[in-house]
Amino acid sequence: MEILCSYANCPIAFIARYIRRRSLSHATIMVFVLAAVGCSVGTQYAVKFLVDALAGGASSSGVWGAFIVLVSLIAADNLLWRIASWIASFAFVAVSGDLRRDLFRHLTGHAPSYFTDRMPGMLTSRITATSNAVYTVENMWVWNVLPPCAATVTAIVFVSTVTVTLVDFLFTFARYQIHNLRSPLRNLPGPPSQSLLHGNTKEIFEKGYTVAWDEWMSTYGKTFRFSGIFDVRPSSLAACAFGLE
Repeated sequence: MEILCSYANCPIAFIARYIRRRSLSHATIMVFVLAAVGCSVGTQYAVKFLVDALAGGASSSGVWGAFIVLVSLIAADNLLWRIASWIASFAFVAVSGDLRRDLFRHLTGHAPSYFTDRMPGMLTSRITATSNAVYTVENMWVWNVLPPCAATVTAIVFVSTVTVTLVDFLFTFARYQIHNLRSPLRNLPGPPSQSLLHGNTKEIFEKGYTVAWDEWMSTYGKTFRFSGIFDVRPSSLAACAFGLE
C-alpha cells in the first residue's frame, strides 16, 4: 500500500513503473516503430533515386537496383508496423492488467471503515478509468506522437546531406517557435492567426497599419499580440506602440 501511495502526485513515474516491468517489449516496440519511420522516409528518397536512374539513362542493372531498394523499403515499412502492433497488442494490455491488479490489491488492503462513505462501484470505475487512460496514453504516444516527430527529425537529417543552410533555417525557426510557446506574451489577447504562412501580416497590408491597429485596439485593448510571417509572434512587437502612449 505504501508503494502506490508514493506515486500520488507523480503520474509519469506511476506509468513508468509499469512500463519498466515490461521494458523489453516496450523497447522492442520503440525500435520497430523508429525503424518503420526510417523506412517510410527512406521510401521517398528511394523514389527519387529511381526517377533519377530512369531519367539519367542508367543501365538496366542500376534501374533494377533502385527499384529493388524501393520495394524493400516499402515491404520493411509495412512489416515493421505490423510486428510493432502485434507486440503492442500484448504489452499495452498487460500493462493495463498489471495496473488494475495493483490498484485492486491496494484497495482491498484498506479497513472496512474506508468503504462506509465510498461506494465500491465508484472505486472500481475509477480503477477502470485509470487503466484505460494509461492504455490510451501508450497508444497515442506510440502511434500518433512518436512517428511524426521521428519522421521530422529523420527528414531533417536527410536534408542536411543536401544543404546545411536549410537545416540551419529549420532549427532557427523551431527555436523561435519554442521561444514563442514559452513566452508569457502568448497569454496576451490578440487577433487569431489567419495563416501559418503570413500570420496577420496580410490583414495589416490589406487594411493598412492604422486601420488594423485601431480595430485591434478597440477589440483587445491597448496592449495585444499578433502573428508575423510563419505565424511567429515577435516579442518586440507584442506591445502595440499606441498602447504605450
